[in-house]
Amino acid sequence: MPNQSASGKVNSAGIKKLLNDLRNKHLDLTGRNRLLNYRHTAKSSLRIVDEAPNQLWKKLLDNGELRFEPVPEPTKKELINNGYLEIEEWSGTTKQLKEDPDAKEWAAHRGIETSWDVPRNGIEEDLESKHTDNKIQTIHFPQDLDAILRSILQKANSSIQETGANILYLALGFLQWSESADSDRTHLSPLYMLPVTLKRGRLVKKEGSFRYSISYSGEDIIPNLSLREKLRHDFGLALPSLDEETEPEDYLNKVQQVLLKNKPTWEVKRFLTLGLFNFSKLLMYLDLDPDQWDDHSPIHKHPIVKQLLGGNTGEEGIGIDPPEDHNIDNIKHLLRNYPIVFDADSSQHSTIVDGLKGKNLVIEGPPGTGKSQTIANLIAAFLSKGQKVLFVAEKLAALEVVKHRLDKANLGYFCLDLHSHKTHKVKVLKDLEERIKKRAKFVSPESLRDEYARHELIQRKLNSYTNTINGVWKNTGLSIHEILSGATRYRSEFVQNPVEFKVEGLDGNSFTSAFRREMEDFQDRLIHHYKDIIDQLESGEQISTHPWYGVETLTLQMFDAERVCESISSWNKKLAILLEYRGTLSETLRTSISNIPASLPDYSHLHAEMQKVPELKGDEYLAALPRLDLNGVEAIESYLSHFKVLNVAYKRIDGLFTESFQHDKKRIENLQETVDLAHKYTSKRCQLSTLVDASPLAKDLNVRFSKHQELISWADNLVSCDNHTHISQTQGGLKELVQFFDLVGQLPPVLWKYRSSVFENSELDQYLPEIKATIGGLSEKQDSLKDIFNFDELPSSKDLHKYVYSIRDVKYFKWLDKSYRNACRELKHYAANSSVRVKDLIAQLDKYVEYVEFFESFEENIEYKNSLGDLFKGLATDMDMVSSLRDWYRAIREEYGAGFGERVCFANALIGLESNDAQTIINHRNTPDWNDLSSGVASLDELTTLLDGYRDLKAIDIDLVGESGVLSTISSSLDQLKGNVHQYYRNPDVDIFQLLSNLDLLKEAHSSRAEWDANNTPVKYFDNNVVLKPDDLIHQTETINCLTHTKELASILNNEVKSDLVINCINTHPREETISSIRDSACQMGKLLKENEVERDTYLQLASVDLQKWLSASGLDLELMLERNNRALDDQEYFANWVDYLHVWDQAKSYGMGTILELTEAEEIQIDDIRYAYRSGAFNILAHEVYKEHKDVPNYVGQAQETLQKQFRIADVNIITKLQRQEIAFAIDKNKVAQGIAMGKAGDFTEYALIKRELGKKRRHIPIRQLIRRANNALLSLKPCFMMGPMSVAQYLKPGLFEFDVVIMDEASQIKPEDAIGAVARGKQLIVVGDPKQLPPSRYFDRVLDESDDEDEMSAIEGTESILDAATNLFQSKSLQWHYRSRHESLIAFSNQSFYHGELILFPSPHKMDKEFGVKYSRLPSGRFVNRRNKEEAKQIVKATVNHLQEHPNESLGIVAMSSEQRSEIEWALEYEMKLNPQFRKAIEANVDQDDPIFVKNLENVQGDERDVIYISMTYGPREPGQRVMQRFGPINSDVGWRRLNVLFTRSRKRMHVFSSMSSGDISVSSNSRKGVQALHDFLFYLESGQLPLTGEAVGKPPDSDFEIAVMKALGEKGYDCDPQVGAAGYFIDLGVKDPGNPGRYLMGIECDGATYHSAKSARDRDRLRQSVLEGLNWKIRRIWSTDWFKNPKAVLVPIIRELDKLKTKPSEHLDAHEEEMPGEVFPEAERVSSYRRIEEEVEPQHIHVEEPSKFDPLKLEETLLKFESDNIRSAHPNTPANERLLRPEMLKALLKYMPTSPPDFLQKIPLYLRDGTDHEEKHYLSEVLDIIDSYT
Repeated sequence: MPNQSASGKVNSAGIKKLLNDLRNKHLDLTGRNRLLNYRHTAKSSLRIVDEAPNQLWKKLLDNGELRFEPVPEPTKKELINNGYLEIEEWSGTTKQLKEDPDAKEWAAHRGIETSWDVPRNGIEEDLESKHTDNKIQTIHFPQDLDAILRSILQKANSSIQETGANILYLALGFLQWSESADSDRTHLSPLYMLPVTLKRGRLVKKEGSFRYSISYSGEDIIPNLSLREKLRHDFGLALPSLDEETEPEDYLNKVQQVLLKNKPTWEVKRFLTLGLFNFSKLLMYLDLDPDQWDDHSPIHKHPIVKQLLGGNTGEEGIGIDPPEDHNIDNIKHLLRNYPIVFDADSSQHSTIVDGLKGKNLVIEGPPGTGKSQTIANLIAAFLSKGQKVLFVAEKLAALEVVKHRLDKANLGYFCLDLHSHKTHKVKVLKDLEERIKKRAKFVSPESLRDEYARHELIQRKLNSYTNTINGVWKNTGLSIHEILSGATRYRSEFVQNPVEFKVEGLDGNSFTSAFRREMEDFQDRLIHHYKDIIDQLESGEQISTHPWYGVETLTLQMFDAERVCESISSWNKKLAILLEYRGTLSETLRTSISNIPASLPDYSHLHAEMQKVPELKGDEYLAALPRLDLNGVEAIESYLSHFKVLNVAYKRIDGLFTESFQHDKKRIENLQETVDLAHKYTSKRCQLSTLVDASPLAKDLNVRFSKHQELISWADNLVSCDNHTHISQTQGGLKELVQFFDLVGQLPPVLWKYRSSVFENSELDQYLPEIKATIGGLSEKQDSLKDIFNFDELPSSKDLHKYVYSIRDVKYFKWLDKSYRNACRELKHYAANSSVRVKDLIAQLDKYVEYVEFFESFEENIEYKNSLGDLFKGLATDMDMVSSLRDWYRAIREEYGAGFGERVCFANALIGLESNDAQTIINHRNTPDWNDLSSGVASLDELTTLLDGYRDLKAIDIDLVGESGVLSTISSSLDQLKGNVHQYYRNPDVDIFQLLSNLDLLKEAHSSRAEWDANNTPVKYFDNNVVLKPDDLIHQTETINCLTHTKELASILNNEVKSDLVINCINTHPREETISSIRDSACQMGKLLKENEVERDTYLQLASVDLQKWLSASGLDLELMLERNNRALDDQEYFANWVDYLHVWDQAKSYGMGTILELTEAEEIQIDDIRYAYRSGAFNILAHEVYKEHKDVPNYVGQAQETLQKQFRIADVNIITKLQRQEIAFAIDKNKVAQGIAMGKAGDFTEYALIKRELGKKRRHIPIRQLIRRANNALLSLKPCFMMGPMSVAQYLKPGLFEFDVVIMDEASQIKPEDAIGAVARGKQLIVVGDPKQLPPSRYFDRVLDESDDEDEMSAIEGTESILDAATNLFQSKSLQWHYRSRHESLIAFSNQSFYHGELILFPSPHKMDKEFGVKYSRLPSGRFVNRRNKEEAKQIVKATVNHLQEHPNESLGIVAMSSEQRSEIEWALEYEMKLNPQFRKAIEANVDQDDPIFVKNLENVQGDERDVIYISMTYGPREPGQRVMQRFGPINSDVGWRRLNVLFTRSRKRMHVFSSMSSGDISVSSNSRKGVQALHDFLFYLESGQLPLTGEAVGKPPDSDFEIAVMKALGEKGYDCDPQVGAAGYFIDLGVKDPGNPGRYLMGIECDGATYHSAKSARDRDRLRQSVLEGLNWKIRRIWSTDWFKNPKAVLVPIIRELDKLKTKPSEHLDAHEEEMPGEVFPEAERVSSYRRIEEEVEPQHIHVEEPSKFDPLKLEETLLKFESDNIRSAHPNTPANERLLRPEMLKALLKYMPTSPPDFLQKIPLYLRDGTDHEEKHYLSEVLDIIDSYT
């Protein structure tokens, strides 16, 4: 390392030297430089003849279009006429007299000047017409011209696409020079070069060729810079200056003059050539000249340049490991501080965060990972911060995709696109004009801040769920999701409810991982012991049949078996005695012994029943027992109850009523009617006397109201307005009268005349307080100034202000000022008195002015005047009067309302009341009669309150007075009530309600006596021997006791004794001795049962026996119990084994497994399922614990989470794609634009003024370079993002004039450091984007210009690194991992595994087998690799292309060949098809206008491109079918050949179709093989077998969680099979639901909220982008939440099943479609990442196979062609004239001479007269003929 310090760093001098070395890589002044030593080649140049340079220049600069003109091919007639051919008369055949003329010879014959050195022309008037037309003359036949221009167009377009440089120029004049005077070798260098654009035009059908034209590209016209440097450097000569005003002839003359003085042997050649010239290297050489840079910012001191050239500066470190992506959800205000305008996954957003933090970055982006989108986001983010961005991309596609994205975000207005070929002046100015039109039209979204807050809130909620559900629960080491998943899975494994699998003592604290491992070990031991016990039984027996089943002792050992057996024997003896006592019981109960129960429970039950028979009292009437069923018992009870009720009723009415009345039913009814009437009058509890006293009041009111009938009628007439009576002698009418008169009295008589509608205005309630306050305020101010000013007369405020101004405007010598004196004089006029001094007036002047202004505004207040009318008198307004009137009007409206109410007429009557009527009312209110009337109305209220139940009294339409009036009716009714009560009731002063209650008691007594008289119980049950008498309770005791005791005995026998044996015995023998015998037997039975129980319990206690288990096989039958016990006694030896099992059982209980083991013993669980049962119970307990103790989990509902997700998606998309775009555009638009100089000479204008001036021009705009340099600041303000290629940076950005905040480089793996360094030096920060595993820098275009044929050796510049390589060692690296491009994982699977080690995150496709997606492979056995071309592959690709444009016109298509020669072959074949097929030609022309038009490229220049469909021609193969394939694969053989293949294999979005003439077996690989060759072999193997290298057979991933297993099982039960973990790499869909009718596709993807969900690095990744990407791949994605599934799986599953039923395909439909759409072999699934590719059948084209001799033999070829002619053509077309046959002698001679191998070859090489003279039908055999010739080449 030069000039390296001891610390390892390179000093300044060393940096300068390194920079100079780098710069010199651009300088080539040797003969290798085509600009110095130009050679006219057939493929890269077209020479022009017979044209005038100035005329070409003028037409092109005037935006004209010039068409290239070929030399017409001579016709047969012309050739005959000119002695080239003759027709033999005798045979009619054509005889060639001399060689056919070439184009130059024939052009001369036609009068065309063929000299390359065009003549000088005079003035324009002297020019021939051929020099002023729109044609450019060439000396090529149409087919040759077509081929040359096609080649030039392809190379020019490739240059633009790959480097951004337009290298196509029309060279007008050349310098012929030599290195030395004595040198014989001369060189040609172009002089005047006009940048042009070449375009293919219409097809001339007759010629079978296209016309081409050129036009001026609009770029700056520049001299030959290489020649300028060469002459300056080696010869000290300076070329003349050149600008757009210099005509070519003038420039050539100036050059000639320089030569005459200095180099007379050199010569200016007037050659005109359309050629390819590349200036980029020299432009960058000049740009890196340190002298060109500002002294204040020299390039060698630029910190990043120093770091790149001199190694690590310590700023960022070398070789640092790539940091983890930011946890972007934890970044505060992420979107505010680090905005994006397109979706960004977490890895992409992390790069934006680091970028905005000012870090120099390397962003590694494998294919399809969103590099362009990330760059667009980076640019938008930097622009949002007011920073200036330089975006550099060498490839046009890379720049355009970023620009397109920014246009979509409405930010393209702020980008200046200066990529070399786009620097057309008109285009640049048009872009600037559009930007200027948009100024100040961008708007900042008002809702953005609120949306930020809402977005962050929703994001926190989503993250909260994820963190909670995946958080570890207590000490379990399991997440809540795993717990819920386990619970749901194992719940589905068993029919039983998991609650039944109770695990004792388990909780989240105890269920540790160590405990679980310990439990699993114990379960293995338990299963072993259990199976040992089962082996002791007969086959098929259950464990419950084991002789010692039920014994649960842990204290006894094997030697205690004898003691246990003795206890069993003692128990057996007691069981035998119980059996024997059954005979005694049969005698007692008088029944057969077979009816006596033999089972112990029934035996004990009989004993209990017999015990229930009670001891007799002695007075029971036993004969009645057989008849006393339950109804009889109830009858006796009713008989006794009625007797008691009757006696009680007679006691309660004793003394209330007169004796005669008590038994008179009619009188009772009369009294009832009277009391009911009284009760109707009132609802209150009042004494009867009080109610009766209301009668006199009613009579009095009737008299009083009758006297005022005349007044009532008069008043009603006053208010009547609708023919209705409003004031009448009803209660309501009288009240209205009083209210009306009271309101009249409220307004003083003196105010009646001021009534006015203005007081109806409710606004007065607001204005009156204001007016009152204003008057008070003015009065206070007046009081404070009354000693100074006179208020009887006030000046206007206008005059006052004049006085104030005159007084205060004078500062000095005031009394000398006239206006001051006049003002004081006028002011003195308003003084309170003559003693007030002027200075006192001036001192209070401000307050006086304030008062006057206040007074004027008050006096002139329109609202007050409009509101009060004439009553408003300013300060003199009578506020008391006004307030009184407003209060009265308000009181009226509050009482009666306004508008259309029922009582509004009262208000209208009051307001319109005549004054005399008002006075009459006022006078009447002061009379005694009025007091009598008003007090009567008050008394009427009292009467109404008392008689509140009497509705007529309250009625508004019923008169109160008169004989039929309400008051008279009340009086008479109350008088009648008083008479009836005094006649029958002994206490007349009784409460009215009590009276009603007593009457009810009397009626009850009458009813009870009637029921008693109808009762027949004594007769029915007691034979009338036991009878009660009413009214004599004291003397009926014995009878009552007999009835009661008999009833009690019968009740016990009916209700308590349930044994039929006992009941039947008593009923058939109802005697005292029967009952005594039953009771004695019951006593004896009790003793025997007790003894049996003692012996049994002794045994149970001794052996800790579970009696239910012990007797589980025998039950409780006494005989079977004896047998069960005897079985244990017989198998005493098994006791020891059982005790061992019990110890294991006890351990199970200690582990909480007691319940589960019991279920196992009951065979509700199989012993082998005990593990799963335990897990089911354990997870169920933990799940319930979570729900009980966690505050959030129970509240999580899937629908709510999905709503949050939807809200988040809407908010996220709204902010990113709308609001932030608007905000950023608004912020940029606010940039201040430098206005510059806008006056003086045209050359003085700068900045914005210059831009506006140029926009105003129609033509002759200044060069773009000049515009950029003179308006640099304005341009950066208007368009703060410059988008350029490395060459355009050097060409347009003057060093030191521009400084960008950040430089972003795309596709950096292809940019050499020497190309990048100039752009780097123009920025403060560097971000390098690329993929180190894609194409390195290449000399491809150098080879293109050189037309090198040695493509096999063409490779990357060995040992040359890219700017990406250089930066990777210095700066922090960020990696993008989400792969978005491929819509089927098989498209990226090979590259991901072979080149990226499986690190990309791929999204699976729902189309497992679909011809529209994935990789397709066509093996072409007949393909041949000859002359660097494979015509068979080209032919098949053309066929596929024709079909594609017909079947899939909306799918973009790209075609890639492995070499440029093969690319040309495909282009030729496509163009030929276009000439033959008009529909195909139209399809191609329509396709050109699409966003992604069809392209044909080779391996070297396809990086950066992508299409829906990619066709790949593998190109290489054997020279002949079956032969060995030569192991030379062009650039694939290089060290970095694998990187080319990586690019090739990753271009397609939907489908990749590979056409190959070789198989993987044709490629020899070994441990020493280059990585590219190995990758080529592996890729072909992948196509053939479906297996990725080193993977072997496919191994499917298992489900991710128990939750997924449960869902899979549930879906399977519904008929839907699922694949778990569907995917290729990085990302897997939890479940893919397969279509039952079409297993090749997934109906739906189901996502669970487990590990995959939780693994996302941000809410956007997790809750939006993943699903968005999958839905973009046509997945139907549904999410199942573990919390929902745990609560109710069925509710979750039903809608999913319903949707699946709608989506599924019927099997028959699928089979039919499959047969039609997918012919050929479908390769079975081999590896999930590459599954379901379609492998096509081998394509066997129609081809004529011949045996190939080892050496070409023309005679053999001729023989073969003649044989083909006779065997095929002649047999089909025997009558074709001899001179029109395809293989006639002259045609055969031409074929053998020119050896065309393809139709384009044929058109170009075979003369027109031969082609046109061939029969149309025989032309169809041309392809076969050319194939034969091809097989001999």
